[in-house]
Amino acid sequence: MLKMHRNLKNILKQISGQNRITVANKRYSKCGVAPISSGQAVFVETFEIFTYISRYIGSLSRCAQSQKTKCDTMKKWLFYNLTVGFALYWTGNILLWYPWSVNANLGIAMMLTIMPLFWGFGIYLCLIRYHGKNILAGSALTSLTMLVSSVILDYFFFGIIRGALNDLYKPTTFYGYGFLALLPFIELLLFRRLILRKKRNILVRDFVSIGIIGLTSLIIQILIVLYL
Repeated sequence: MLKMHRNLKNILKQISGQNRITVANKRYSKCGVAPISSGQAVFVETFEIFTYISRYIGSLSRCAQSQKTKCDTMKKWLFYNLTVGFALYWTGNILLWYPWSVNANLGIAMMLTIMPLFWGFGIYLCLIRYHGKNILAGSALTSLTMLVSSVILDYFFFGIIRGALNDLYKPTTFYGYGFLALLPFIELLLFRRLILRKKRNILVRDFVSIGIIGLTSLIIQILIVLYL
């Protein structure tokens, strides 16, 4: 695009003043064509200017379309992250509910051992579907998305559904938030080659399958809170 822009500027310079006839004559002489008149030179150069302008505009249009496609891809990927975070949160709550109801220490032990693997797998699904140039930036976005969604869903579950915010904001909760924020970077550090090798596109069925798991888990969790 920059080269085309320079060519357009050069053509504009070439047709200024007396250079119009000289440039046109030289160009046509090289092709074995007799020198042309001043009017013909102006017509030829004007036609070439419009040709370059149309190409320049076409290049800008293709660039804008490319940027729009990239933006749409990024939005889809971020929405996939939110969907995965939603499903992980509610499914994880169900997995922890029974052990925690039996013994709090057992629930904490599962939270510190099983849940990192559970969340790690979900984050892996997000990272292999990131198509940006910088995978580290993808890890940072995944980290932010998972952290924000967890904080909001915790408030919704403990504050609104259960009315137990005092049970939420404990030191272990903040340790969990910190570990969740670091988890995408830990995965990238340990499995960078695997993540880059397993790159894939986001399909509609990816949203459907993860969304069904998340909604089913949410419904089960609400039923547990209401009736058990």
